[in-house]
Amino acid sequence: MAAYRGLLSTYPQPHARTETALWAALRADRSATILAASHRRAVLAQADRIVVLEDGLMVDQGSLAELLERCAEMRRLWDNASA
Repeated sequence: MAAYRGLLSTYPQPHARTETALWAALRADRSATILAASHRRAVLAQADRIVVLEDGLMVDQGSLAELLERCAEMRRLWDNASA
């Protein structure tokens, strides 16, 4: 099985089949390292670790649950994120 290492960039209108196939492959190989830049809740919910940036600076990092509890910027982003 191939490891998926590199950059994943989701566009405002990603192809659903491509995104579905990518996430299926990632779930099959949890050793993969992916850097995802996204405003979509579905992508954020899949992440093991999220780094929150504000004005180009890291303001917090952690799991989605941790960040939603303690990081105001993450809560704001989550509330404004697309499905």
